[in-house]
Amino acid sequence: MATKRIAFLHSTSVVVDPVKRAALALTGDYEFYHIVDESLLGLLARSGGIKPAVVNVMRRIALNCQEAGMDMMLCTCSSLSPVIDYVAGDIGIPLLKIDRIMFERAVAAYDAIGVVMTNPTTRQATSDTFNQACADLGRHPQLFVHLCQGAFELINAGDAEGHDREVAAAVCRIAPQVECVILAQISMARIKSQLPESVRNKAISGIDFLADTIKRGIASI
Repeated sequence: MATKRIAFLHSTSVVVDPVKRAALALTGDYEFYHIVDESLLGLLARSGGIKPAVVNVMRRIALNCQEAGMDMMLCTCSSLSPVIDYVAGDIGIPLLKIDRIMFERAVAAYDAIGVVMTNPTTRQATSDTFNQACADLGRHPQLFVHLCQGAFELINAGDAEGHDREVAAAVCRIAPQVECVILAQISMARIKSQLPESVRNKAISGIDFLADTIKRGIASI
C-alpha cells in the first residue's frame, strides 16, 4: 500500500498530543499532518450553529488539504463533525469524523448510552451524530446527556487536573444509569485511566476507534 497522507483538523491545541500518540501507534504506511484552528469553535458559537460562515471556512480548510496532496482529512472536533456533511460533496478526498464510528458501535451494541461533554457547542453535534447512527442502523437506544459545566474552560486555562476531576466525577455519576459512557470530546479521553475499573470499562472515546476510522477513509479512496 502506498503511503497515505492524513491531515487531522483540530479546533484546540490540547488534543494534538493525544492524537499524535494514537496515530503513531497505528500499523500502516502513513504520514500525519496536524492543522490547528482555534478560531473555529468561537465562530461556531457566534454563528449560533452550523451557518454558512462555518461551512465556508471548513470548505476552505478541506480544499487546502486536498490541494496539499492529502489523501484524507479527519476532523477531531465533535462540535464540528456535522459540518463535514455540508462540505464533503465539494471535496475530492474523504472527509472523516472522529466520532462517527464510535456512535455507530455504541448504538449497535447498547440500549442505554450516556454522553458526557464539556463544551456546550458539542450538544447539538452529538445529537445529530447520534440520530444519524440510529437512522442508519434502525435502532433507537436511550441517550442520557450530561454537560460538565466549567471543565472546558479549566483545561483551556491550563488547569488539566481540575478538568480531569470534574469530568471523572461526571462519568462516575452517569455510569450506573447506562451500559456505555461516551466521552464526547477527544480532550476528555485522558481521564479514562483515572476512573474505577468498573466505570473505565464502560467509557469510550473517538480516539479508541482511530484505526477503524482511517481504514474507512482508505476504503473510500
